[in-house]
Amino acid sequence: AQELKGSEGELQSVGTQLAEAVQVQQALEHSRHEQATQQAHLEDKLEQAVQQLRAAQQQGVAAHQEAQEAHRRVDELQAAVSEAAVEKQVLVGQLTEASSQQQLSEQETASLKLELNHARDKLMAASAAAGAAQEQFDAMN
Repeated sequence: AQELKGSEGELQSVGTQLAEAVQVQQALEHSRHEQATQQAHLEDKLEQAVQQLRAAQQQGVAAHQEAQEAHRRVDELQAAVSEAAVEKQVLVGQLTEASSQQQLSEQETASLKLELNHARDKLMAASAAAGAAQEQFDAMN
C-alpha cells in the first residue's frame, strides 16, 4: 500500500509537472502567436516606411530637378541682364556721341551765323562805302 501511495505521489508529481509543461507550452504558443502578430505588424509598418521613403525620394528628385531648372532659368536671366547692360552701354555711347555732334553742330551753326552776320556787316559797310564813293565819283564828274 505504501508503494502504491509512493507511486500515486509520483503520478501526482508527474501529472503536476505535465500540467505545468502544458501551461508552459500554451504560454509559449501564445507568446509565439503574439510575436507573429507583432512581426506582421512591424513588417506592415516597415513596408509603409519603405513606401514613404520611396515617395520622399521621388519628391526629392522632382524638387532637385525643379531647383536645377530654376537655376538654369536664373542663369539665362542673368545672361539676358548682362546682354541688356552691354546694349545699354553701347546706346549710351551712341547717345553721347550724337549729343556731342549736336553740340558741335549747334556751335558750328552759331559760328556760321556769327560769320554770316560779320560778312553782312562788311557787305553793308562796303556797300555804304561804294555808295559814298559813287556819290563822290558822281560829284567829281
